[in-house]
Amino acid sequence: NTESIKMADLDALRLKARSKPSSETTIFLHGAGANMHDLVPLADYLPSLSNQDLYFLNAPFTMLPSHPMYIWFNVGELVERMASGFKEEVVKTFVPTRIDEGRKHLTDALSEIVENYDKINLIGFSQGGMMAFDYALNCAKIGKVALLSTSICDYPNLTQEVNKLKKDVKIFQSHGTLDPILPLIYGTYLRDFIKKNGYDVEYHEFADGHTIPAGILEKLEVFFAQS
Repeated sequence: NTESIKMADLDALRLKARSKPSSETTIFLHGAGANMHDLVPLADYLPSLSNQDLYFLNAPFTMLPSHPMYIWFNVGELVERMASGFKEEVVKTFVPTRIDEGRKHLTDALSEIVENYDKINLIGFSQGGMMAFDYALNCAKIGKVALLSTSICDYPNLTQEVNKLKKDVKIFQSHGTLDPILPLIYGTYLRDFIKKNGYDVEYHEFADGHTIPAGILEKLEVFFAQS
């Protein structure tokens, strides 16, 4: 039921509304090493979105030549720093290579979607969650943002832009207590950053790794079903 489309220079999939379409849309951003197909199955667990056109964007850069593994910015440096243990000064100063390029690709693509809808929601997993929060700070139409197993990225930019986000935006965040890719402390640091800047966040932990378990999908459906 999905169709392949092009948004600016990004490949994307569009899942047309299964009932009369609303003026609201939800956009999904996958994690590092995946592609635009990765989060499509989530739609089956989120029936409250069935009256929306859903978009699944493909990150612009490849991890390996000729492999369908895509990234929003260079991820290796980030993984190395996280593997050495949590250091707040690193979180506050580290800016990943190609983040500005990835940000521009995403902004250009989403600008084509945003103009056609009154309200925009974002769901991002891992690296896609970093990009979702980053983008949300500069879009006046953002209604809800779901940040799944993710962390802060480009702290210097976030601290400059965070107050642009509407105070009534609804934020959902989840993180696994056993996450080996992005350890839990990075998720709680993001949660605390969001709260410190005056926003409410619905935060959930679960006893699993770098994933989106069924229990979180149930909570996510309740989150999106609420007005």
